[in-house]
Amino acid sequence: MTYLRRDKRKRKDQVPVMVIIDDREKQPWTLPSMFDVKTRRLQTGDYSFEGYTHVCSIEKKSGFPEFIQNISGKHRERFERHLARMAKLKYKAFVIEGSIHEAKRAIRDLPETRLTVNSVYFWLTKIQIEYGIPVYLIGSGSFSRKLIIENLFCGMAHCLLKETAQ
Repeated sequence: MTYLRRDKRKRKDQVPVMVIIDDREKQPWTLPSMFDVKTRRLQTGDYSFEGYTHVCSIEKKSGFPEFIQNISGKHRERFERHLARMAKLKYKAFVIEGSIHEAKRAIRDLPETRLTVNSVYFWLTKIQIEYGIPVYLIGSGSFSRKLIIENLFCGMAHCLLKETAQ
């Protein structure tokens, strides 16, 4: 079992950190080596932490095509129920692997959704304001993407461990 630490010194008060990846996640991220990883079904989101699934969730969209399909009429109700569950959690994040520039191309490639770029902006804003879920567009550059993912998981783990210690 690994422990959350960035420095190499071992301390007696370190707490083990286990990331849970939803078993339906088709292309899971490679997480920093400081985390142990286990796969199982999650009720909300694609990633969480062992013992904290009731307070923490990270939802990952593998690009704008997946996001656009979620906000289109056919899947919207289920997607909104998912967002409502996430909104109740203390720690949450919504991550789209892509940049806003890719949204236009995705809309062109999915004409059956009848969405516009304005619809995409509306939904990105709605997720943040109405549901209170931070949205991260992490692009496709491997270095920056890796840093954002690492900092997101480390930041959440740090908050959970700090809360546990109190």
